[in-house]
Amino acid sequence: MIVLGLNQGMQPIAGYNFGAKLYLRVTEVLKVTICCATVVTTIGFLIGMFIPEIVSSIFTSDEELISIASKGFRIVVFFYPIVGFQMVASNFFQSIGMASKAIFLVVDAADVISGSLPVDSTSLLWTNGRLGQYACGRFGG
Repeated sequence: MIVLGLNQGMQPIAGYNFGAKLYLRVTEVLKVTICCATVVTTIGFLIGMFIPEIVSSIFTSDEELISIASKGFRIVVFFYPIVGFQMVASNFFQSIGMASKAIFLVVDAADVISGSLPVDSTSLLWTNGRLGQYACGRFGG
């Protein structure tokens, strides 16, 4: 949600300055937004990887459910550090009138990552195959 707000704040600034041919401002707003989004998503990644039990315990006191949810949480947040960049980049291209590049970034990332990794329910790497597929698909935004 925070990254979506950053995108909504960046979009009119980038679009206006791109139209006015003030490319240094466009580059600056893009860099700042990418940095902020990456920080936010990396914080989410760190929370999900290092303290998922605490987050899960907010919603339930059942130890077995906390254990299951914590494993799933780690899988779901696996790609978060790069999702911030990907979301901002695709929104940026949309804001400067290059929707085809934005579509490519959103669709292609999900298809390439989820299609190229050996994720299935018997994989040793991903013991929870469906959650692994979800995490890979989330890379696309």
